[in-house]
Amino acid sequence: MTKRIFRSIFTVAAVILLASFVLITGVLYEYFSNKQMDQLNMQTHLAAQGIESAGEEYFSDMDISGCRTTAVPISRAWKTTPTARRYIRLSKPVTARA
Repeated sequence: MTKRIFRSIFTVAAVILLASFVLITGVLYEYFSNKQMDQLNMQTHLAAQGIESAGEEYFSDMDISGCRTTAVPISRAWKTTPTARRYIRLSKPVTARA
């Protein structure tokens, strides 16, 4: 009888622990995904403002050796200012593959 009670308590504790891990992981994933999207949005707006103020020379003085920079043409619907017409450059960290 004692063995059965102990097994039941242990099983319930394991299930609650697993459920709390899943719940916490889901909440943290959602939080950090939103945080990363906000930061990417801010960086894109800052890059657009840099292009507006300095043109494409804005990127010439940057040390972006650890990032891949891609020039993406903006469609006419996305053009907001005359100087930021041509390109927005998005940076993405480069990961080394083994």
